[in-house]
Amino acid sequence: MTIQKLEYFVMLAQTLNYSEAAERLFTTQGNVSKQIMALEKELELALFKREHRQVALTAAGKELLPQADLILQNYRTFLDSAAAFKEAAGSKLAIHGIPTMATYHAMEIIGQFHKQEPEIQLHLAEAESYQLFEQLKTDQCDVIVARRFKALEPDWEEVPLAKEHFVAVLPKNHPLAQEKQISLKVLKGEEFFLLGKSTNIYEAVMALCQKAGFTPKIGYYGRRVEVILNVVANEMGISIMMERAAASFDKNIVAVVPLDSKEYSEVGFMRKKNRGSKSSDLFWQYLHEHLPKNID
Repeated sequence: MTIQKLEYFVMLAQTLNYSEAAERLFTTQGNVSKQIMALEKELELALFKREHRQVALTAAGKELLPQADLILQNYRTFLDSAAAFKEAAGSKLAIHGIPTMATYHAMEIIGQFHKQEPEIQLHLAEAESYQLFEQLKTDQCDVIVARRFKALEPDWEEVPLAKEHFVAVLPKNHPLAQEKQISLKVLKGEEFFLLGKSTNIYEAVMALCQKAGFTPKIGYYGRRVEVILNVVANEMGISIMMERAAASFDKNIVAVVPLDSKEYSEVGFMRKKNRGSKSSDLFWQYLHEHLPKNID
């Protein structure tokens, strides 16, 4: 016995008309007749009386109809439950972020979301911002946590986490270490130790120096912030970086002095507009509900 035979039986019992039953089932009258006859043969019971082109249920048909209807209802409920479970189990959310995203509480936010939506499978990865932008463009992930100095792509949207300005990181006994704010021009003769070319911060700092009228002498560039901290602390040079990164340094070892530049960067969650999956939409809704709109 198949579900299809029961569907044909229930439909014909409801319509008592082969033509109408066939139309509702998107099939032919002949197929309806064939399925009903096969079911009757299998049950060894007549379910319908056919007299003078009139169709009516037999006593057996009337007795079995509610049970057949209940089987179909349970079958549909079973399929709906299976589909819902499959959708939930198959929901994935790929979030790729900069190595310092924990500094901006991004991991804490993602973790809280995961507690609220544990059925969504999270995939996390890290990369530099320029790589993240390309990954989002080519649909390698759903959401990125990145730093940008330029305007957001027109078909992207963002939930900001932080707005940061540049600071100078100086040796503790540097002549400018006690200043409340300095111009980049006064650092022209210094040796610079910077985050490297793999980060979009490097290009931004170089652009700032060019704007200030000089090309900096680079003593080191790379990805290891602790190396920069050590060389500055040992009076081998200075560094320019974003204020949040510098804020994690021990102020007894180095001095952090804001620059008078109005240039800034924004760090935030970004994704493509109107291209999100269900899991991405749930995450985006969570961000709007739990993060402040103003980061200034």
